[in-house]
Amino acid sequence: MDYNSNNPKECTTTFSAGESPTPPSPTTPAPTPPSSTCTDSPLRLKIEKWNGDRITRDCRWVKNRISRCNLSGVASACPLTCGTCSNCEDTALRFKVVKPDGRKKFQNCAWVGNNSSNRCSFDGVEETCRVTCGGC
Repeated sequence: MDYNSNNPKECTTTFSAGESPTPPSPTTPAPTPPSSTCTDSPLRLKIEKWNGDRITRDCRWVKNRISRCNLSGVASACPLTCGTCSNCEDTALRFKVVKPDGRKKFQNCAWVGNNSSNRCSFDGVEETCRVTCGGC
């Protein structure tokens, strides 16, 4: 390449006789995102604390203190917060489901699996039971 002193931004390429320019190398396609995205469960979870107390919290509570990811079942329910997106698994925790009739009840992924074609459509269930609902 030759530098054009009249226009510092302009460069020209000179080829010898019989020489042809090298074609540009093909660009590498952008990686395709995974078919599912990694998200935390939006549902309220029954969590057992280190002292044995059972409490009802969500992943926002976990995010406030990342060490809570070490509580049993939390990392699988809050994979984005806990950095466990690569571990495709259902949570072992019970979670609050709002049924189509408006009733709220704590259930687990085994309950979802008994009628997954219907129950995976309940708000938040697909993000909570990722294997059962085919989310990963």
